Amino acid sequence: MTLAEVLTQAMNLEQTGRDFYLRAAELPGDEATAAMLKQLAEDELAHYGYLERQLVAVQCGEDVCTIPELGAVDPLDLNDPVFPSDVKALESLGETYSLEEALVFAMGAEDKSYKLYRRSAESVEDPEAKQLFLQLAAVELKHFEALVQRYESFYSYPR
Repeated sequence: MTLAEVLTQAMNLEQTGRDFYLRAAELPGDEATAAMLKQLAEDELAHYGYLERQLVAVQCGEDVCTIPELGAVDPLDLNDPVFPSDVKALESLGETYSLEEALVFAMGAEDKSYKLYRRSAESVEDPEAKQLFLQLAAVELKHFEALVQRYESFYSYPR
């Protein structure tokens, strides 16, 4: 897969995630959960913009550049799995779903995004591209952790 293809795939993930978070924020629940989901939607939109800038640069024959807005990245151990093996994204939530189902789906979506960025960081040789993907992986990991915390505040984990 080319870098442009990876960036396009990542943009699609971010857009899908944003759309989902905006819908999930409208589910019945508490204001703190709705606010968290809206913030995740905003983060996904920002990630989409970062990726879009990178894609344009790559398509114009320019180098990938780091994204200062994401800040420094703590080193990730690429050999250590981060997510519990029993967390799976729901393939389709259908027309109606509960807050619990939305949170489980969101954890799965963040898992997919994290793994895409982590694999991408492992596969690219360009140090700037590697740094970009590590930055995004670190942010997705934080999203996952926030979702797990919110889930555990309502439900016993795992169910």
